[in-house]
Amino acid sequence: MSTVRIIIIGNEILSGKFVDENTPYLIQECKKRDLHIEEITIIQDDVETIARHVKHASKKSTYVITTGGVGPTHDDLTMKGIAKAFDTELIESPELLTLITTHIGDNPGARRMALVPKNYTLWDCGPKLFPQVVVENVFIFPGIPKLMKRKFEAIVQHWKGEHTIRKQIHLNTYESDIAVELERLQRKHPKVEIGSYPRYHEAPITLIITIDGKDQVAVAESAADIRRIFSQYLV
Repeated sequence: MSTVRIIIIGNEILSGKFVDENTPYLIQECKKRDLHIEEITIIQDDVETIARHVKHASKKSTYVITTGGVGPTHDDLTMKGIAKAFDTELIESPELLTLITTHIGDNPGARRMALVPKNYTLWDCGPKLFPQVVVENVFIFPGIPKLMKRKFEAIVQHWKGEHTIRKQIHLNTYESDIAVELERLQRKHPKVEIGSYPRYHEAPITLIITIDGKDQVAVAESAADIRRIFSQYLV
């Protein structure tokens, strides 16, 4: 299974100066592509914090997405944090430097954006975007939503997901009425993931049961079991 961990970096998100637009977008896009998100974290602009979270995420997931902290100012610390996560240094990328000085200008602030961890690679994002900086399995995206989305769309086509089969069953009951039996069903069907989600003011549906899995037969069998056992509550 291809797994993803997302790290949103920025004091401006934690302080409420700006609303995080990147997380909802990434959740939906990963879902479309059958990429399983394991964790989403919002952290501050701090080198030690970035390094700790990136190091952990890189070991645990297929792909790690970071957003934010890659500009020219004093609080753009993502590259430093990722370099520390992989115990390496920052170097000036000649490819990025050429692009940056050509399109932005040659000044100390612009040159800062060409500093990347030594073990970096560049993925092509097309003619109108700077290439994507990648360190091992960490994809370092800008925080600006419009730019992040364009770069993500260029990169994600190269990632491989694993299709998940999903079924929904609508019930009219309280979770507490079926909780014990639902737990037994989950044990009986270990190849699927059964979820329970109450709905309020949406009568006649008061509860949605979801069944997710890779095996079509396993999903169908568990759904049939749930329908049979909770037949009196079916909507």
